[in-house]
Amino acid sequence: TACVIGKPIRIGGWDMLNRSPKPMYKAIPAGSVYYFRVLNKCSWKDILDYFHFKNISDVEREKGFGLSFVGIVKP
Repeated sequence: TACVIGKPIRIGGWDMLNRSPKPMYKAIPAGSVYYFRVLNKCSWKDILDYFHFKNISDVEREKGFGLSFVGIVKP
């Protein structure tokens, strides 16, 4: 439905073992917020199980990237 995000940040580094730069990625900055509207009959428990306090990043999720929290917007 909507999102509140800042400018992308760059994530990279140096590979000490191979003495070469690691790939550089664009990432969404911390504190970004996405608003979704659930259109099907998905239960609140399913949404929490899949997204709440989970790392949903495709890259470096073991380092904490893509950590998501779920909440409800009350009208």
